[in-house]
Amino acid sequence: MSNKKNKNSNKPLVVHVTTVPITLWAFFHGQIEYLKRNGYKIVGVSSPGPLLDKVATEQYIPVYGIQMNRRIAPLKDIVSLLRLYKLFRELSPDIVHSHTPKASFLSMIAARMSGVPVRIYTIHGLPLLTRGKFQRTFLIYIERLVCKVATNVLCVSPSLRQLIIRLRICPAYKIKVLKNGSINGVEGMTKFNKANFTVDDGLRLKRNLNIPINSVVLAYVGRLVIDKGIAELTSAWQILRKEFPELVLLMVGEYESEDPLPPEIKNILASDDRIFMTGFVYELPKYYNIIDIIILPSYREGFPIVALEAAAMEVPVIATRIVGASDFILDSVTGKLILVKDPSAIVESVRELITDKSLRKKMGQQGRRWVLDNYKPSDIWRALYEEYETLIHSLPN
Repeated sequence: MSNKKNKNSNKPLVVHVTTVPITLWAFFHGQIEYLKRNGYKIVGVSSPGPLLDKVATEQYIPVYGIQMNRRIAPLKDIVSLLRLYKLFRELSPDIVHSHTPKASFLSMIAARMSGVPVRIYTIHGLPLLTRGKFQRTFLIYIERLVCKVATNVLCVSPSLRQLIIRLRICPAYKIKVLKNGSINGVEGMTKFNKANFTVDDGLRLKRNLNIPINSVVLAYVGRLVIDKGIAELTSAWQILRKEFPELVLLMVGEYESEDPLPPEIKNILASDDRIFMTGFVYELPKYYNIIDIIILPSYREGFPIVALEAAAMEVPVIATRIVGASDFILDSVTGKLILVKDPSAIVESVRELITDKSLRKKMGQQGRRWVLDNYKPSDIWRALYEEYETLIHSLPN
């Protein structure tokens, strides 16, 4: 147990820190409640906003809004660091568990300064992989620093762990993957289950989105940024839309100011009457229910949660052969793995799945079985709980 008991409870106190609240809201469904039931007190910290308030309401945990910029902003970063330091001094947590690059950089330093005994950094991905030489070198240095300040490092996929070790960001003895990977698994029996939806549910959503009832729905789910391969998807779409009149493209996600799409790509997405833009949505399962094929043409990932969710809903996944995606997708079994930055590979794979409906169905069914067998949320929760217990009970009294 830590040398300084947290002031308000004899329960071990864990503070989760993320740069933006959508991460805190999206990644920990069920996990927080499990830890609370098993004797932990959980607190959330992220940049302020409605989603942070939603976390407090839905998860029944205290939250603290501390503004953190994704980009490097020295003066603002110092203010954020000092506010985190002050908060950790007040809360006296047993564990600070950080996620996302900026929050981890600031919170691991602040946690060490304030004497937090267990400092866990979960690496969800490496943005440095798509940066130029100077930025890449600088970001590798920052990652090494955060891993050094952390007492323990977790990452979300085996291939990501191997890459981190190869880049000498973190030594092998210090970094591990919980179970088969991912941050929280996927609840395939209740939330992400096609059996929960009727034919009428699908027809109703298609009508609401103005999608033709008999269309084949190709979909992308995620942030609308360059790193996600949207440029290549747009190029491939120009070919596919001519070849398959029944095909529509559903884009589920929001534009972001960091790594923004060029205006010409935005114009194509906005002006094509067979492209349907939804913006950010809360209830993803009902969207997966109307999707026939998911395409994830990313340049980099840590572990693509969308691939897990879609597979649980029996949707075949086409993804790039990159770190993270290759851990989950069994090529030509649960989906297709294609080359990065290759529009022709997107066209070829989508064409194959459009023309072979039985293959789509078979891949979807096999993907669901793979998820249910290997990515149960309860397995991840238990592994994380055991990790916390081991770390806390190894501390000096």
